[in-house]
Amino acid sequence: MKDYGEFAVFHEDVFVKYYQPHVPRRMPRAEVYGDFELQPSKRVFEILKQMDRRHVWTIIESDMESRSVHYSPGFRMVNRVGYVVTKKPHNDASIEFCAYWRRTLSERGLTSEVMRLHAYLKRDALRERAPTSAASN
Repeated sequence: MKDYGEFAVFHEDVFVKYYQPHVPRRMPRAEVYGDFELQPSKRVFEILKQMDRRHVWTIIESDMESRSVHYSPGFRMVNRVGYVVTKKPHNDASIEFCAYWRRTLSERGLTSEVMRLHAYLKRDALRERAPTSAASN
């Protein structure tokens, strides 16, 4: 995890383990690439608009040097290379997940990172509920 204060980036393995990406039943197989990634097509977008948006993530391409992609909560149109649907909702958490090419987490590392994700999500939810200083004055 890279913690940027109010924003954190976790490894793709944590995303898969915790959020459980899947292909919705009504999604045509021609619109799927990889294990669960969906094409950024008009047809996919129309299907996703009918779903609970808290389960939809956008796959965003990083710069060419790092050759990585990020899973970002919600619908994005800029720099998108696809979409993902998950079983667990993201609830607009301030997080992203990075797919690093040729790098995976060990089982122990994955368990540790999932625990960090739980702690981060709890902290993020509390931060969202806390009144801002301007509102409390």
